[in-house]
Amino acid sequence: MAKLHCLCFCLLALFLSETLTTNKVGAAVCPDFITIVKCKYSDCNKICFDRHKQGSTGFCVGRSACSCFYRCDR
Repeated sequence: MAKLHCLCFCLLALFLSETLTTNKVGAAVCPDFITIVKCKYSDCNKICFDRHKQGSTGFCVGRSACSCFYRCDR
């Protein structure tokens, strides 16, 4: 199950980075990794949104890691 989560996470990250870096606006996707006690999808998503208001999404990676991807300028 963990391998499936990792695969889905990697594929989504690849899709988001490709989509956002090639759009006309030129926005890029940056990662932000946060260690938390017990990762729940809703908590992770809220943490990501609080830290990166514009265009962020969060995913649990394992039991105690939350990964955020957000739009950023490079």
